[in-house]
Amino acid sequence: MSTVALTSGVAVVLSTLFLAAAVVIPLGTVLGILLLRQTHGLHSHFGVHEAAGDGLWLTSALLSIQVVFGLSGLAALRAQGYARRYLTGSQVSAGSHALVCPGVAASMMLQFWINKGLVGAGLIAKFGLAYWALSGVAVALQLAMVVLVLVLNRRHFRAAPQPVAVPAE
Repeated sequence: MSTVALTSGVAVVLSTLFLAAAVVIPLGTVLGILLLRQTHGLHSHFGVHEAAGDGLWLTSALLSIQVVFGLSGLAALRAQGYARRYLTGSQVSAGSHALVCPGVAASMMLQFWINKGLVGAGLIAKFGLAYWALSGVAVALQLAMVVLVLVLNRRHFRAAPQPVAVPAE
């Protein structure tokens, strides 16, 4: 932490934005799954029917919140030079693994938005061009998180370089 109060204050504010993104994005996905399951249970067991737009509204609202918090978190990380220090630089932090969860959660919410929201409301055809283009975004995000895990694991768990013994002269 810096010894300059303003720098420390900015770091606290920006890291709080990242913390909010790291918590809100996965929590939004879990809440979305919960609400979609409740809706399905009410339909299956109690005859409560939802309109086609209900799933679209719910998944769009949750995805929008995730996008806003995700962009805020990325801005905070960029302002702190996080990637330069902890992803490609010489420093390591176990907290770097917290970057994976929001990406996975956002990818999952994208799938719910595409299938339950857009397809469910009849806005796009299942397995049509728009379906696969949007699914490609979700898959690309998921693959990026797999790559991130591999990079972080290599950085954190690689064997420490052993000093080479040099014979005395």
